[in-house]
Amino acid sequence: AAASAGQAGQREPSPAQVQRFGARAAPGPSDAAATAFLVARAWLGDVGSELPLGLDGPPTGAYVEHLAVESVDHPGPGAAVVTLVAVLLDVEDGRYGAARVVRLAVPVRLDSAGARPAGNPWWLLPPSLEADPPRWTPVDEPDRMADAGVALAGAGYTVTQVAALEASPGWPLRATVHATAPGEDQPRQHTVWLREHLGELVVAGWLPAASPPPTGDPTSATSPQEPPREP
Repeated sequence: AAASAGQAGQREPSPAQVQRFGARAAPGPSDAAATAFLVARAWLGDVGSELPLGLDGPPTGAYVEHLAVESVDHPGPGAAVVTLVAVLLDVEDGRYGAARVVRLAVPVRLDSAGARPAGNPWWLLPPSLEADPPRWTPVDEPDRMADAGVALAGAGYTVTQVAALEASPGWPLRATVHATAPGEDQPRQHTVWLREHLGELVVAGWLPAASPPPTGDPTSATSPQEPPREP
């Protein structure tokens, strides 16, 4: 009876709540990712505080400096395979040595009990960190150069000179500038990417401040800019 009363006291989410937040009836990708993150930390880390894990890990002889979830795959109902990348610091004689990047996959079981490790992780090929930049061509447009300076100033750069502006099809613009960057106190040369945003250039990765919303009732038949209609 108590259980029935407790269940009866639970409030079902409204359609609006389900649409906004999603119905949480079972563990999902976030649960799988969180569990895999902990498993990877325990499986990889030979150095540092240990996490209790009932799985045998490889003798990495390393400290796990950083972990990131790359993807979550669902090969079957109730099953997830989470791919992670990690930066390991080799440790020898109590001193940190070289850093290396690894990639691994962690199997996770998803059921009514939650997200749990489903077995030992396995190694995958590590990501390549070799740079592959676009092919840039100069942009010889004084107005565009001026727009680049305005965009950089809007992102906190104190610009002395926009030395060059370059373009590549399908990519943002690249600006070479002499400026004092945010958080620095001396001017130097910087290479910064710029992108289009609402008809203007902005620094890529920088979210400009939102414009104030228009006044008036957007649901009304007439807006403040429209003359009143004839009766």
